[in-house]
Amino acid sequence: TESDGFLPANLMLLPTAWDLHLTLDDYEPRTLTNAILALPWGATNNLGIILLHPADTNGNELADAWEQRYFPEGMPVDPWADDDHDGVNNRSEYRAGTDPTNDQHCLEANLAWVNDRVCIQWTGQPWRVYRIGIQAGPEGAAWDTETFRIEHGLGVESKESWMDEHTAEHDRRAYRLEVLPP
Repeated sequence: TESDGFLPANLMLLPTAWDLHLTLDDYEPRTLTNAILALPWGATNNLGIILLHPADTNGNELADAWEQRYFPEGMPVDPWADDDHDGVNNRSEYRAGTDPTNDQHCLEANLAWVNDRVCIQWTGQPWRVYRIGIQAGPEGAAWDTETFRIEHGLGVESKESWMDEHTAEHDRRAYRLEVLPP
């Protein structure tokens, strides 16, 4: 491709399929075999969503770039340690996108009533995916398999919220906010 990522104009590709090799600083490279198929003139390929995984050379489930950003003096970082003594271990801080060296920077969720519905509000961190779980049964019952995903695709911190549209149908409900691994 050219420097802007586009293929040159009037390019003719003769094979029937091509591999796609993706690289990005601080991420594991990935090759998709036969990802781009030959199509008639004017047609396009839809590659869908392609995920790259952060590089983790020491296998401790913390991205190397994250470890170097917050702990430049010592890798590997212990994922179970709590360096800022805020009650949240480094693994959870990494997943949440919070600063493991600042005990004031943490994931906080608030419940509010909005138009007779429960609303969960929190500050979304860049490129994180959140999942809301609901427990409609009695205490100790399993979490509902139907959960809600909220993707925070913005590159900046900003407010997120989720509203339970079925609040009135239940006299008791429990909620949990999870951060899925990056």
